[in-house]
Amino acid sequence: VLLLIVVLVFGYVSIKHVYGNSISNAYSQRIISVFPLPAVKINNTTISMKDYLSEYKAIENFFKTSEGGEMPSESQLQETILDTLINKAIIKQLGYKNGIELDNEKVESFYAEVSSEGQGVDVFKEELRQNFGWTEDEFKKRIVHSIVFALQMNEFYLSDTDTQIEQINIINKA
Repeated sequence: VLLLIVVLVFGYVSIKHVYGNSISNAYSQRIISVFPLPAVKINNTTISMKDYLSEYKAIENFFKTSEGGEMPSESQLQETILDTLINKAIIKQLGYKNGIELDNEKVESFYAEVSSEGQGVDVFKEELRQNFGWTEDEFKKRIVHSIVFALQMNEFYLSDTDTQIEQINIINKA
């Protein structure tokens, strides 16, 4: 019984610490890496603190490695990260609601186009690693998937006349 009380108190204090302190705090980051804590919930989709922390670390790494770049304030950073994660979740929800699935061929094509611009694929991969701490697959998952899915959503809405009329009616009612 005493052990259970100690575990519960530790859990409570740890969770309170995570939500009450900066995400940049090392103790908060350790707790987040162990426990599946939610950052925000949108409809039936939960965005985890771990996903939030991954975005935070990528941005933090970018500002540390970029010359003359000043990292935004903690509150600006939190707002930007949450907005980005929420937008990605909503776009996915809308897509799945309309039967849209991510087209992996388009993902590979988009990645090939982006990575070959500039100084070539190898330089691009190295810049991903240095600037964000990402691998090629992480970049695809975090960035390319969202862009390609949003483009697919755009194609769907532009090709579906009923959906366009419905959107116009919603706008006119507002």
